[in-house]
Amino acid sequence: MAYMQRQEPMQHTRPEAEGSFDHSHQKPSVMQQTQPPQPRTPNHNQKQQVRSLPQYTVSSDHAQPMEHQQYTSTFPALPTTPEPHWQKVAYKKRPRDIPEIHAQNNKQIKLHDYWLNPPTPQTANRFVALTDDDQDEGGEKATNKSPKSPPIFVAGVNNIKSLKELLVTVFGEDFELKALNGNQVKFQPKFADKYRTIIKALIEKHTEFHTYQPKEERCFRTLLRGMHYSTDVEGIKSAIQHHGNTVINVYNIKQQRINMPLSLFFVDLKPNENNKDIYLTEILNCTKVRFEPPRPKRNIPQCGKWQRHGHNQAYCFHSPRCVKCAGNHSIKHCARKKESDNVKCVLCNGNHPANYKRCTVYKEIQKTNLSTTEKQT
Repeated sequence: MAYMQRQEPMQHTRPEAEGSFDHSHQKPSVMQQTQPPQPRTPNHNQKQQVRSLPQYTVSSDHAQPMEHQQYTSTFPALPTTPEPHWQKVAYKKRPRDIPEIHAQNNKQIKLHDYWLNPPTPQTANRFVALTDDDQDEGGEKATNKSPKSPPIFVAGVNNIKSLKELLVTVFGEDFELKALNGNQVKFQPKFADKYRTIIKALIEKHTEFHTYQPKEERCFRTLLRGMHYSTDVEGIKSAIQHHGNTVINVYNIKQQRINMPLSLFFVDLKPNENNKDIYLTEILNCTKVRFEPPRPKRNIPQCGKWQRHGHNQAYCFHSPRCVKCAGNHSIKHCARKKESDNVKCVLCNGNHPANYKRCTVYKEIQKTNLSTTEKQT
């Protein structure tokens, strides 16, 4: 197999004149850089080359008179057609704002009384019988609706028959009953007028039960912010009553850990319709203050008498149990007056007092309480 000999590319050299300048290959000399550029002198001897335009022939079919043909000096030299003359046409659509058009009814009239039409069904309004007197009576019933009474929890119920007989004699059939775990029964009267009657009947029979404060008897609590902690409480009461509210109690708030008084006060007002007007008060005893609703408590309430969670000792009618030794007596009658490690919890039988926040029973109740609040939100 024959191989061709590789030829080297030839280098073409361009002869340059002495003193000439090439922009692509060579830089200008120093003399050329310092000399100013000389203006070019026109050469009058050189004749200017004039480019002649080609001649176009126009056929006889497209020929137009000379008076209508216009030529341009630009290339190509073709005749231009004149612009057409537009004629304005009047708007022939009828306007809609003519009253005669509105008066005309172009729709087909339906003959309801035509004798060949099918019979139309007659509809009756069933709400015609309602009168204004019935509506007024319904409004009065809605406004005068009695509030529900709080539920009552009875413990140690081994025979439900005797408890039902007592409830029937007091309420008749106006109550609801539910059985709970641990021989505990919950019932709630439908009307609050006989709530006091059943409480007295249960106390006379020495019944173990607890309940809650009725809603109509709960005081309206608000938070007073901006008043100095050394201000007299009686002066705050008189100033608030001057604004038209009935004050039940006023007490200063202290920090729990160091027991230091704060410039905050809890104000309990008697239930009334104008209690929310206290939020509009800005000046009290020549002091700029602010009333706010209190924050909801996160801690679960614990009864100081029965040591159970979920209610207070004010409406608890159980037999007392000691928070230290789990005995059947109150803490006032406990023999352990001093601090000691020999303590016992009533709830879990652990070596700690019953109000210990790390008690296993308290932690379980707190978890269930948080889960229910999350479901509600």
